[in-house]
Amino acid sequence: MKNDLVKLNFLEFISEANHAVVSNSNLNSLVFLASEVNFRLVTLSTIINRYINEKKEQEAIFDNLRNTFFNCSDEESERFNPHIGDDLRTTEEAYFLQIDSISKGVLLNSYSLLENSLNDICSVYQKILNLEISYKDIQGSGIERSIKYLKKIIGNENINNNQQWSSIRDWNKIRNVIAHNDGFINESIENIIQKFDLVSYRAFSVNESTVGQMKVHVPLLQCKEFLYLIDEFLSLCIIEINDVS
Repeated sequence: MKNDLVKLNFLEFISEANHAVVSNSNLNSLVFLASEVNFRLVTLSTIINRYINEKKEQEAIFDNLRNTFFNCSDEESERFNPHIGDDLRTTEEAYFLQIDSISKGVLLNSYSLLENSLNDICSVYQKILNLEISYKDIQGSGIERSIKYLKKIIGNENINNNQQWSSIRDWNKIRNVIAHNDGFINESIENIIQKFDLVSYRAFSVNESTVGQMKVHVPLLQCKEFLYLIDEFLSLCIIEINDVS
């Protein structure tokens, strides 16, 4: 069996699926997988675009309110509620937390898509090559286990030797902090925050142990960049099967 890496964009894999010398049933499995991943990537991207546009509109409203309130004359200011400045700041903070929750939810969903897609790719190639061993038999868990399977069992030698994989491992650390530590920053991700242009903010917390600690915020544009990264990396997971024996 000879394995050669085919450099495909995963979104275009449907039209390129005939590169694999496999039966129609297995080819259909690959086509279905590519179609499903494509649909979910587009759906998540659409959600991100929607909230990016909404955020721009909302920020314009906040800017207009600030300009109206803080740049008015003393006579005009008497017409305003004396607490309007505090109310505006509270509303802005609440909206930021809403966007923060949305972006983190999108990131976690995107990461789940990546993890499940890698597992599915492993299963498809197990079927193509008629192998008894599955990715579940490999030591480890999550995306690391799938990558071991694709490298050692399927023969994709370069799967973990590229910039995309390095970036995904960094995103994995961000994901773990969000999923398991409520987004509170630790030393393991401080450099990654700068690398990916993420944002840190002081936590709003009533828990004495976390008051004043910093949390990570993943801007919506960075969530979109993560989707592009997933698309690029999944394309590297597809290898051409020239000879199936």
